[in-house]
Amino acid sequence: VAADVVEPRYYQAILDAVEQHGPYFVLAPGLAMPHGRPEEGVKKTGFALVTLKKPLEFNHEDNDPVDILITMAAVDANTHQEVGIMQIVNLFEDEENFDRLRACRTEQEVLDLIDRTNAAA
Repeated sequence: VAADVVEPRYYQAILDAVEQHGPYFVLAPGLAMPHGRPEEGVKKTGFALVTLKKPLEFNHEDNDPVDILITMAAVDANTHQEVGIMQIVNLFEDEENFDRLRACRTEQEVLDLIDRTNAAA
């Protein structure tokens, strides 16, 4: 919201989706990628990455607790590539990158890790 990527209602749409469909976006141990649909308040394509000091429980049978959240927003279904989904997928193919990501303290450190991972892919 602060970066003017989504409207506040986007977050409510994510919460509503969890209520309806469960924690489908908890993709791996410790990793969740919550997202909504473009018409639910997306202004422009982007993503936010948060590492949590205190992990969250989403009631996912296999992958709780979660301490890495990547919230994605795309203006339409065809622009997910702009968000860098493939770069993010590459990042999490190596389990050691989970710990590297947790150790990042700045946005630049996260971007550098993503760049290094994709250069090696």
